[in-house]
Amino acid sequence: MQISKLDAARRQLDTAIRLYFEESDEVSVHTLAGAAHVLLTDLHTARNTKTLLHRYIRPEKIWEFEKAVRKPQNFFKHAADDPTIVTDFANGRIV
Repeated sequence: MQISKLDAARRQLDTAIRLYFEESDEVSVHTLAGAAHVLLTDLHTARNTKTLLHRYIRPEKIWEFEKAVRKPQNFFKHAADDPTIVTDFANGRIV
């Protein structure tokens, strides 16, 4: 099976949306949507274009925005720096 990066992002986002409306696992929804966001952002960067979100964010604030958006996703997929930490996940945010 051959899948492009764009196809992978589309499939991740489609699954996240389906799971969201099925009121399924919030962590999985957030992780899939975050993975799609990173893929789409990277594809836009490679093409030297801006994502829709990045068109409305001041250039000097883009990394601050990305860091905030990716914080929960990174918590859910990495444990090297904080293997024992536990957090509350509310409204798409790590609290």
